[in-house]
Amino acid sequence: VSFKFNPEFLRSQTVGVYYREFDEKTPWVFLVPPGDPKPFGYRAVYPENTKLVGLSFDGTIGQWTLGAELGYHMDTALKSTGFSFANEGARGDTWHGVLNTIYLLDRGALWDGGNMVMELSYDRLDDVTRNEELFVRVDRDTCTVGRGGPPGSWKDDCATKDAWGFSIRFAPQWLQVLPSLDISLPIIYQTGLDGNSAMSGYLVSRDATALSVGLQFDYRVIHSLKVEYDDVFSKRHTENGVAVSGNANGIYQIADRGRIMVTYKVAF
Repeated sequence: VSFKFNPEFLRSQTVGVYYREFDEKTPWVFLVPPGDPKPFGYRAVYPENTKLVGLSFDGTIGQWTLGAELGYHMDTALKSTGFSFANEGARGDTWHGVLNTIYLLDRGALWDGGNMVMELSYDRLDDVTRNEELFVRVDRDTCTVGRGGPPGSWKDDCATKDAWGFSIRFAPQWLQVLPSLDISLPIIYQTGLDGNSAMSGYLVSRDATALSVGLQFDYRVIHSLKVEYDDVFSKRHTENGVAVSGNANGIYQIADRGRIMVTYKVAF
């Protein structure tokens, strides 16, 4: 259920109020008890009946488009250890805030146009309501340095009370470089500023960084060719040269896998 309105005192800016009940899209993964129905395996469990109340704001200030959200999740899924024979993982209540902005680049000496998008996010754990013994929290046995290792820290993706994240997309554009050919340079940088989100499936993790630099060619509007370099960086623990744990929900496993991708699209 949602309600949006444009109060006169905010000069036609939009305010929204929301209430949702939903099932999570990211599952917990648990061990299957022996003989039920196979000798050994894993199973995915999707948390049900999460509730959310939220507020939003959308508006503009000059060339800046602003957006803000504040949400409170009730009985939501929390990070839980997967090496257990559980029917359900840890559940709890969490706060979430997002502030983002879009800025349209003016034509100048360096570019003809484009845009810049920035977002700051904040997550806070309010309370653990169920199955706290499975919650993967800092300095607890449920979050370890490798399997069976000592209690972990934020470097092992253990959840913290608070988590801050930041992302920016900067995409200058050059028009009619050649007849009917436009070129843009999208650069995306995303990182965790502090702490690890307590929610299952969220990727706000301290010092976990994703970087993408691309060059896009658009010809006669219908043809698009993009060449981009992607890479990720994160903290991780190694034993005998093998990564045994790290932050960002497994991103540490591909932290040395920088890659170049080429994408071509055509509309007809």
